[in-house]
Amino acid sequence: MDMLLVYLPWYLMENEITLGDYIITPFYLSKCSNAPFFSGYEEATRAILSNHLERPYTSNDRKEFPIKHGSIIRKKGDDFRYKFTQSEQDEIEILQYVLAIAGISNREYLHKNLYLCSENFKVFFQKFTYPFTPPFTPAIFTKKKDGSHGTAFSNGLFREIKPWHISKQELVSNSNYRLHFDGALAECIWCIYRNTAHRKIWEKHLYPSIFSFYLANTDGLSYQVELVYSASAIEKILAGSKFKTHEIVTELGNLITASTLNILFSNSTSRNWQSISYWKGHNKTPASNIIEAWIIELRSLRNNFAHGNAVNRASLIWTIEEHLLLSSIIFPLLLKMFIFNRNLCNGFAISSNDCRISFMGSHSISSNGYHPISFIGDRPISLIGDH
Repeated sequence: MDMLLVYLPWYLMENEITLGDYIITPFYLSKCSNAPFFSGYEEATRAILSNHLERPYTSNDRKEFPIKHGSIIRKKGDDFRYKFTQSEQDEIEILQYVLAIAGISNREYLHKNLYLCSENFKVFFQKFTYPFTPPFTPAIFTKKKDGSHGTAFSNGLFREIKPWHISKQELVSNSNYRLHFDGALAECIWCIYRNTAHRKIWEKHLYPSIFSFYLANTDGLSYQVELVYSASAIEKILAGSKFKTHEIVTELGNLITASTLNILFSNSTSRNWQSISYWKGHNKTPASNIIEAWIIELRSLRNNFAHGNAVNRASLIWTIEEHLLLSSIIFPLLLKMFIFNRNLCNGFAISSNDCRISFMGSHSISSNGYHPISFIGDRPISLIGDH
């Protein structure tokens, strides 16, 4: 009987979580027995996962370094459900983007234990036959412009190596130095997706934004591609199908005004952001604050890169690297503000960890990094120019 293992080899869920009809469960290759629902399938699961290597090299005695753990996606039920329809497989592709935003929205930078990229949450599909008879001989399928291409491998010939750009998940004993999965955010987004009353909001704002955020934070694409998707994620969550700069700026102001956050804009900055303006009708309008200036420049970069144009880095107020960093921090906050303001999830709140934004002034991204501004109680977020 043909079965399908759906799994994340580069990420271990700390605890089992349920999102709608799906359960994401941690799996340890070293354990003799993981959970009751693995009974009868554990050998096949271990054989499939052991083909994934966490390092692209061998030890001195030529031994490989297979992954030690991963996460398994199964359907609700008393037994381990390995049967997935095509529509369910398509839905799991969406689930992948939800897991990624919930897994990295609170990450910290320049800290190896508290940093992952979106591709840590890449989902793999592997067919196998049950009852399982070792050795396992995988069949690998690759998408092509003219369809798909499949290749079968004899036992021991196939390995999937974790790319260098995908961070190793550090599971240190001290939980304060471990990046935790935001289960509440994942449950909230999945409930919005499954709620037919929110279908238009999902299709117009949420799905295109979390899809774009995923591609913008793979760490494996070129900076041009990641910047295009970074801007798209922010544009979609703010304005949906609207695309003109003055519309994006207006929607940003509306979101800030509607929020319960007191956001302050510093007038003191080494960045000449006051020189940035945008067209509103037939009139050129200057940016009224630093976040407007930033998003205008981000959109300008996005337009140039999307159309294959060269960019003069010397003319930028923020560097391309700063734009990528800032957008990766700002988007999760805008997403949570959007959900909170529209009351899309009962009990959903914005925490102090969500509000960590700093617009860089004379300091750029370096070994010293940047200093996040925290939000605690009624204290404001400061969008600043200089540290």
